[in-house]
Amino acid sequence: MSPEIPDKLYFKIGEVARLVDVPPHVLRYWESEFAAIKPRRANSGQRLYKRADVEMVLQLKIMLHEQGFSIAGAKNLLKSGKKVIITAKKTAGVTPAVARKPQSRVKIPRSSALKVIHVTSSADVILGQVKNELQALQKYVDSGNA
Repeated sequence: MSPEIPDKLYFKIGEVARLVDVPPHVLRYWESEFAAIKPRRANSGQRLYKRADVEMVLQLKIMLHEQGFSIAGAKNLLKSGKKVIITAKKTAGVTPAVARKPQSRVKIPRSSALKVIHVTSSADVILGQVKNELQALQKYVDSGNA
């Protein structure tokens, strides 16, 4: 499940980094790559992220780290104006796929939640996600962890 974002007006970069579970230098890089992330600067120079910025960073983390999108692919998806919806589903007796990126090997406990991204109005992207999920699940089953 996505982390719960506290009800605050502004968040410092360290708070956002903890919420999203990425290092601050990754946030600074994403800020330079994605125009949608525009934190204000306090008089002291500290970055101050609004709630919308934090939500965008959460979407980017899922697209880049879990779904395996490239930076260019995430930019194209955001530019296309297609709505990215992040939902969480509890698995009922089904072990979730190991990871979105085929080269990574991560063991996920059976009790964990599965994050799913649905990209509306793009059947090719959805079919690609289903294919990746099935391939990752097959690898997981073949490894004997099931």
